[in-house]
Amino acid sequence: MEYKWVMKISYISKTSTWNDDQILKEAEKMGIDLEKIDVKNLNNQEIFKSLGDIILWRSSSLEPRSGRAIFLSLLIKSGKKVINRSIADFPGVVFKQFQQKYLKESTKKINTIPTFTFNSVEELRKAINEGLLKIPFIKKPNLGSKGFGVELVSDIEDLNKFDNEEEIKKNIFQNFIKNDGDYRVLVIGGRPIGAIKRIGKEGSFVNNVSMGGQAVAVEDEKLKSELFQIASQVAAVFNLGFCGVDIIRDSDSNELFFLELNTVPQWEGFQKSTGINVARELLMYCKEFSNEEGKKTPELVNDCYKKHFNKLAGKKFHFASRMFLWTKDNKYLKELDKLKEENFGNSDEEFRKIVERILKNKESYKKRVYNNKKVRKESIDKFPYLGAYNEILFRNMMSKNIFGKDLRFIIKDFVKDEDLIEMRKMLIENKNDFVKLSTFASNYLFFLEEYFEGEKETKVNIKDIFNLIKENILEEKITDIEEIRNKVYLLTHLIIGASGFYAKSIKEDREVFLEILKIAEKIVKKNYFNLTLDVKLELIVCGRMLKVDVEIEKMIKEEANQSLSDINNFLVDKFNSGKKVSPISFLGSEHRNVLYLMINS
Repeated sequence: MEYKWVMKISYISKTSTWNDDQILKEAEKMGIDLEKIDVKNLNNQEIFKSLGDIILWRSSSLEPRSGRAIFLSLLIKSGKKVINRSIADFPGVVFKQFQQKYLKESTKKINTIPTFTFNSVEELRKAINEGLLKIPFIKKPNLGSKGFGVELVSDIEDLNKFDNEEEIKKNIFQNFIKNDGDYRVLVIGGRPIGAIKRIGKEGSFVNNVSMGGQAVAVEDEKLKSELFQIASQVAAVFNLGFCGVDIIRDSDSNELFFLELNTVPQWEGFQKSTGINVARELLMYCKEFSNEEGKKTPELVNDCYKKHFNKLAGKKFHFASRMFLWTKDNKYLKELDKLKEENFGNSDEEFRKIVERILKNKESYKKRVYNNKKVRKESIDKFPYLGAYNEILFRNMMSKNIFGKDLRFIIKDFVKDEDLIEMRKMLIENKNDFVKLSTFASNYLFFLEEYFEGEKETKVNIKDIFNLIKENILEEKITDIEEIRNKVYLLTHLIIGASGFYAKSIKEDREVFLEILKIAEKIVKKNYFNLTLDVKLELIVCGRMLKVDVEIEKMIKEEANQSLSDINNFLVDKFNSGKKVSPISFLGSEHRNVLYLMINS
């Protein structure tokens, strides 16, 4: 036996499939007290008494729309830890149209597929005539799985066979997305554990493995990171601890689209393709989530990122670099060594290609600066290279501070010193744009200072910079919370930038930095419940760097300690109106959680 648990898992499933067998076998191997049961009615009170502390929900014989939702709600209210509670939170989650509609309303960062339902063939024909649907299009059951009932309507004559109104009503209709396969990402504990590409058999437009499709593991790290970001966010939106997220790439536009969500995923094909023992991962999640040892929030969050660092996908470098520069712990340096090739290449020639690629894709880096924040739109248009230059200069700073290698001699082949200095001059001359561009403007000054080693008039005079923007910062008529958040981040990044992103202590101009911190805290206090937890935690980090406590530190830490996600041991924003713009997924929450680990390390 590998583990001896005090807690008991009740595995609720009405089936006896390969997947169920895997759960039972793995539980026995791990020495877990797990009982598989079905729930057939709500009148049997003995069922409630016999259930364990952890409820691993898969399926039941209860009526799907109300019975299951009521049962799960009762369990949650009784204090049971329910894994896959989304049917209680979102009774419509099993319907494909609901999935698309709710996700579209919840986030702008994921492409959804316009999805239609009709009451008659006449309504369907009207939608075609009006251009909502274009032949070919897909018809598939609103409630269905494994690819059953999916049809491609490739000719107007095919509508003649839709003579049954009930058939029309129970299906959804979507425009066909040209593809060479689709992707399934399995998410456990809010964390994507792997991805497969499903390729339909020859002549088929359906990619499901259950319909004869082929499954291969996704190995490309860039693609995997994109898929993981989407899947992590989808799982968080629907509050799912365990699910399969299907994603499809449009062969024409190259864009990724959310296809559908499976709350009861099969994983035989996934496991054979990836070699990942899904049942074991699922049971380990149960153990982790149960917190049978009664650990406090800082310990739980630390354990979560310690055990699952490899599931951070594209967030690995951000997490490991911050933790290394903050703690100087070599365990993080070892992880950064593994990420060196991806971020800097293994040779000077490879880094040249990275710089060239960044400059070539300057529009995508400009988009990152904008990030759908209307306050920045007009300003970033004046500085089209700011995002790309920041990315290149940041990599140079990290290469020097972490690996001791200066990459300026390569960058100079692509970017003229004069252009870098001219942009600095323009930013300082346009103080309104400087404030609106916030961290990107502030970071640029400090990246440039590092790049030129304080020469060519690039040394940051923090007193002059602060006096330049002080009037805008102290303007109290502004009530737009986005602009207020922008101001706080600008102030905190003046402090973070001066530390070389946590690489060195701040010794000069201490009085100015303390004044900056004091003003930032004043703004946070005044707008406390409108600002995200991320903003507040960054305030404490800045206090640590200046070796002072912020007055509201205790209040912020208490809020953070009560902000664990409902699906795992990472922090989400639970108590502020700002949570509407604050990511709730495992990957999206990395910034918030690394700040929390920093102040508790």
